Amino acid sequence: MPSGILEGTIADYGEYDECLNIVFDDNSARGKYCMSRYMMPMPPKPKDLQWHHSVINISGTPLEDTILGWLATNANSFYVLNGFRAGICIPSTCNPHELELVINKSKLHDTSNNDKTQ
Repeated sequence: MPSGILEGTIADYGEYDECLNIVFDDNSARGKYCMSRYMMPMPPKPKDLQWHHSVINISGTPLEDTILGWLATNANSFYVLNGFRAGICIPSTCNPHELELVINKSKLHDTSNNDKTQ
């Protein structure tokens, strides 16, 4: 989960310079910085969007007083946000397909892999 996401932060750029300064001991690869965007899976947007009304009704369930209950009540903001952005440092030998596989295995949905390699 990106740093600060529960406080409203929608971007975690990571350490760009630190990533690019990584060099493997045998010089076979360097750090490669990629910016990814993750979209929150949401039900279809209601015709009349109302803030702080649950998009997913979990009232009366054990989840109501958990972080999932808070997210259900505040999820309407996900309809207007353009996803969460996260900077990722990977070995320069990795390709976009390999990065997508890692992201998919982490249960996040990558909708764009904007490679910002320097």
